[in-house]
Amino acid sequence: MTSTYWPNDTRVECPFKGLQAVAINDLMWSDKAGGSYTLKDGTTSARGYAYRAGQMPDQSSEAANQALFAPRFIGVAKEAMTVTQTRDKILVDRVYVGPMTIASGTYYQGQLVTVCETSATDILENAKVVVTTTVADAIGYILKDSGGAVTTVTVMLISRVLPQFSLVQQVLNSAGAIMDDAANIATCTTTGTKIGTAVGQKIGFWNVAPTAQPSGAAQAAMVATVGAVQAATTGAATNTFSPLNSTDCWGYATNAIATEILAKLNTLRVDVLAHNTALNLIRTDVLAANTLVNALQAALLLSGLIKGSA
Repeated sequence: MTSTYWPNDTRVECPFKGLQAVAINDLMWSDKAGGSYTLKDGTTSARGYAYRAGQMPDQSSEAANQALFAPRFIGVAKEAMTVTQTRDKILVDRVYVGPMTIASGTYYQGQLVTVCETSATDILENAKVVVTTTVADAIGYILKDSGGAVTTVTVMLISRVLPQFSLVQQVLNSAGAIMDDAANIATCTTTGTKIGTAVGQKIGFWNVAPTAQPSGAAQAAMVATVGAVQAATTGAATNTFSPLNSTDCWGYATNAIATEILAKLNTLRVDVLAHNTALNLIRTDVLAANTLVNALQAALLLSGLIKGSA
């Protein structure tokens, strides 16, 4: 967009084409891509030119029209134009503070507003707003409570194309913010950045209700109880064990062999008992790990970092 602007002012002279009547305080938008839209007067939009809201082509629903208009909102017209005027620039206020028409109702400070459709529902109002809860569709917000049913509210409307300051900075405290597609957050490499500066501050992800930092005894670090690998105590046999000898009273060739076999069986019993103890300790560790994993899974679910089995 080739524009004339004053750095210490909010007014901008934007490129303008005729064939459209513009009134002071009309909502204005600009085609970012150029040549993308067939306007209400049958002409094709051009990159960087200012058009009143009513020139935007219908997107079949008010929500779709708002979604198309909001990121292209350049400000509020500050001079009137007739259909026959040939002036190639129009003065637009990129930060408008003042009255704006709205449907009859009671309104509150901080409510977000956006463009709205006419009663015909196929064209946008040129100088009327409606309350929205969709941050991506917001073009400003209400500055003060209405105190009762009114049809005009005091608003601050902020250009999404030529902002003097970011609308995100203004609405972050009340309704959050939205980033453009493919926008990234860069952080420093020395100290870094915190999200939340106290455990009681609530955070949520993927539309999960914000929660304070989860904590509990089940999240404590797990201490393994198995210890060192259990060594066998049976050892190697001293004697060569021969088959049973039916002629000897012990069933073996010598008393020593029978005695050693008994000793080996007893040490084997000790080994089995020791390994049974170790297996029980492993079971205890597995159960503790299961408890810890479940606690971590519950904490991740609570904050919305994972969705779970659904």
